[in-house]
Formats: sequence, C-alpha cells, structure tokens
Amino acid sequence: LQLAIREGANVVIADMLEGRLALSEELGALRTVNPDTEHLNEVCASLTDGRGADRAIIAAGGPGPVRDAIRATRPGAMILLFAQTPRGEEIHVDVGDLCLDEKQMIGSYATSLDEADETLQIVTAGEIELDSLVSHQVPLSEAGRAFELGANNTDDTMRIVVVPDEQG
Repeated sequence: LQLAIREGANVVIADMLEGRLALSEELGALRTVNPDTEHLNEVCASLTDGRGADRAIIAAGGPGPVRDAIRATRPGAMILLFAQTPRGEEIHVDVGDLCLDEKQMIGSYATSLDEADETLQIVTAGEIELDSLVSHQVPLSEAGRAFELGANNTDDTMRIVVVPDEQG
C-alpha cells in the first residue's frame, strides 16, 4: 500500500478483516472494500468512470481474490499474483476475461538483491511507516504462539515479529 502510494498510485484495498481495512485507510488507501459486503469491481468502476483499475496486486490466497481482480481491472491491465505459493492449487477463471480484454497476469514470489537494497533504503530513510504493521511481538521462547496467531487471523492481527528473549 505505502509503496504503491509512494509511486503515485491511488490504491483500493480489499480485505475481509475490518482492522486491516481501518489500518489501510490510516495509511492512505483511497478506498477500502470488504468483499463480504461490497463488490470490488463495482467500487473500482465507480472510481474510474467505469474503466476499471490499471493494476491489481493479489497478496491473498484462494480463487476469490483472483477472480475479483480480473473483474475489477480494465482491458490491458496487469494483475500480479504475489506469493500465491501453494503448488497444485487450481483456480477456475474465465480465460475470455483475460484474453479478450488483453489482461496480463504474472506471478512473483521473491525479490532480487537490487530490490532488497532499494527496500532497505526506503525503510531506513523513513519513507514508509512500519510500526503500525506489527501487531504482536512474541518472545522466541513462545514462538509457537506466534504461529498460532498467524494461523488464526483476527481483526487485530497484522504482522507478528518473534524477538529474542529478554536476558536478565
């Protein structure tokens, strides 16, 4: 979100957790959408005079977000599947929506060293706000609890950081 805004994008965030939507608004999202109560494609169309989004980044698993992104983007749009990692997961999509509208879908899993260096520069320069993204800090001795928190997403769970146990 913050990197896209930094690059000049107007960002619409879709999530089913209200806490994440609220944080997205605080961090500058133009609009937030809960797919349980609104249609992402209708929101994107209303913000673009019916055209649809130029780009979509999908950072959530499952078929719903992929289909929503295809429907919410304009002809010629680019859709990035970010860290859609499970091998063997198949998603039913209408390939006509991709081919006839000439949309590009690409996958990405990792980063290059150059991108890592650029990210480090952005973070150390304070160009993006990171503190609000960390909702829990868990001592290393309780690392199992960190995994439980991550596996059971709740409204207040953002990122979980495992920290060294306090010495004393």
